[in-house]
Amino acid sequence: TAPPSTSPSTSPTDTPTEAPTIPPTSNPKKSPTSVPTNSPSKSPGVEPTDAPSNTPTNMPTASPIPAPTKSPTKSPSLEPTHAPSTTPTKLPTGSPSPVLTSSPTSQSTSLPPTPTLVVATFDPSLNVPKCSTVGSSCTSGTQLLNGKGSNLEPNPPNTLDMCSDGLVGVYHSDESIDEIKVSTVDGGPLRGGAMAEIEVKIWAWNDGSADTADFYYATNANAPIWEFIGSKRAGGPDLQTLKVQYSIPDSRLQAVRINFRYLGSRKASACSGGTWDDVDDLVFSAAGAGAGAASAAAPPSVPHPTQSPIPPTAPPSTSPSTSPTDTPTEAPTIPPTSNPKKSPTSVPTNSPSKSPGVEPTDAPSNTPTNMPTASPIPAPTKSPTKSPSLEPTHAPSTTPTKLPTGSPSPVLTSSPTSQSTSLPPTPTLVVATFDPSLNVPKCSTVGSSCTSGTQLLNGKGSNLEPNPPNTLDMCSDGLVGVYHSDESIDEIKVSTVDGGPLRGGAMAEIEVKIWAWNDGSADTADFYYATNANAPIWEFIGSKRAGGPDLQTLKVQYSLPDGPLQAVRVNFRFLGSQSSCSRGNWDDVDDLVFSAATATAATGAVAAAKPPSIPSLEPMDSRYCTTIDKFHKDRCVGICEW
Repeated sequence: TAPPSTSPSTSPTDTPTEAPTIPPTSNPKKSPTSVPTNSPSKSPGVEPTDAPSNTPTNMPTASPIPAPTKSPTKSPSLEPTHAPSTTPTKLPTGSPSPVLTSSPTSQSTSLPPTPTLVVATFDPSLNVPKCSTVGSSCTSGTQLLNGKGSNLEPNPPNTLDMCSDGLVGVYHSDESIDEIKVSTVDGGPLRGGAMAEIEVKIWAWNDGSADTADFYYATNANAPIWEFIGSKRAGGPDLQTLKVQYSIPDSRLQAVRINFRYLGSRKASACSGGTWDDVDDLVFSAAGAGAGAASAAAPPSVPHPTQSPIPPTAPPSTSPSTSPTDTPTEAPTIPPTSNPKKSPTSVPTNSPSKSPGVEPTDAPSNTPTNMPTASPIPAPTKSPTKSPSLEPTHAPSTTPTKLPTGSPSPVLTSSPTSQSTSLPPTPTLVVATFDPSLNVPKCSTVGSSCTSGTQLLNGKGSNLEPNPPNTLDMCSDGLVGVYHSDESIDEIKVSTVDGGPLRGGAMAEIEVKIWAWNDGSADTADFYYATNANAPIWEFIGSKRAGGPDLQTLKVQYSLPDGPLQAVRVNFRFLGSQSSCSRGNWDDVDDLVFSAATATAATGAVAAAKPPSIPSLEPMDSRYCTTIDKFHKDRCVGICEW
């Protein structure tokens, strides 16, 4: 009706009005009422009424109008009008054009409209997906970049400069880029000066907290120089969508790059090269800056994630602050006590604590010692030890000794000698050589000790170890492992405790040098011996944890059996349980064969004392699984679950 009524009617009109009804109230309510009114409101409510109106309308509205307008809106509608307007519109009728027309058109122009979305195809000359046509957006689609080079991705590495993906990774379990899309923010064509948004669909590992996407662009796809835009954390597990904005340079053929990485830091080369990383490029065509759309506003800044956790401030506050400090502290603080003081003490304590403190004292103790001990002495002895020392005395004693002077003999003499006997001494150390018939290192000569040396067992079968598997029964090493990063045995040595020859009945010590992974808490060495190296039956001695990271030395003692050719075995394993041949992916198993004198040929040596017992190891705590990092999550297949 014209003019509009002052209040809405309760029944529909025969024809719709040409203009909107009266303006809304000057002070509308913030939320709709909870019950219907006796008469309709001046503007429709957001919530439906409990009952329909008395008389239905002839035609419902497409969507409720929050409030009628007094005049046409300042910005054009997205839908074209049914007939051309009498003055130029900001968005033309029919097929929209990105620029204003000088006069209204009565029909669409002869030029085709800019495509809304262009799907890239693989360009073999550039080795990447490419959109050859200018559009308002360009996408790699769902296939061309899906996965990574180590699994499903076709045409890897899909980079202009052959920057490669990481060599490992399971599809949709580890990191990958699935799709890249670049679009103008204003909906116009991709063109110089316009603000664009890069949208990437990525698959994040675990909870995504360790995964970061670095965004780059290159003005010239034929000779790319990568300009950094910003970085974004994955922000969650599995499929995630990340977005950044940047101003498009003025060039006809441009490119964007996503470097999706696990940990690490952004590289100047725009190519992180990590084992789990995925790097992909997308090339697109762009119009010149004069393609008509207004200049884009500056893109919003992209906050850069920290490369590593920011250390806390020092001294620590009694409660956490709600905002970060301007600069990190030089070093992190130690964990707080249950009742921390607001400031550290300025003087040392009067007496030392039962265990050393993390922080040094401000001043040395009153009187320093003349010489620190090499290691703490648990308690002084009141009398000499019952077992002899390993070093001979400088002069013969006046009474028979358990260890003779000069060159030791394994038995007591009836009287002291003033010079060495005519028999040559037992070699102190025999170094093994590889025996091709036994396929292991072997000491053919009886000595007081036998060692594999520093070469024959160094590493494991998957890296440096020569003649693998170096076992009498062909028990194999695990198939994976990086030298001196993952588990390996470097050297095995067996020696008598009393310094005499290796012989039946003597107490012997097996010493193994191992390389432990991580902090060594998940690595265990199982020790065995065999009386007959030609037909080994492995007898368990005991197991020992690595006890620390990297190179460690582990020792156990056992009583030598009576056999001329014996063997010892060390089964060094990651997790698992005690076994003479565990066969784990990361395990290393090695044997050492040595010659031994018989108990009777040892001219009556005193029988060795019983070797000390080796305590049984507790099973690994299942919570250990939570400490496994990304690079080694595959260590725990079948053991841990995430």
